[in-house]
Amino acid sequence: MFSKSISTPITKSSTSVSISEIGSKPICKNCKHFIPPKIGKDLNIGHCAKVGYMNLIDGEITYEYVRSAREFHCKGEMYEEK
Repeated sequence: MFSKSISTPITKSSTSVSISEIGSKPICKNCKHFIPPKIGKDLNIGHCAKVGYMNLIDGEITYEYVRSAREFHCKGEMYEEK
């Protein structure tokens, strides 16, 4: 079980940065649009209030998970300090 994860190469995605880039990218949890998760402490399941969809029948808004919002929509460009 553990040997598989140890041999898996580390890959970089749009939601991660190398050590040398730390400080040059905004952190979602510090953004005023970040909605923390209601249950648990895993910030990846928080939501972004800038990226969502409204149901045209009942008006309910469903916000995108912060990880998906960062990777596919925002890329840190909609960040606003709290």
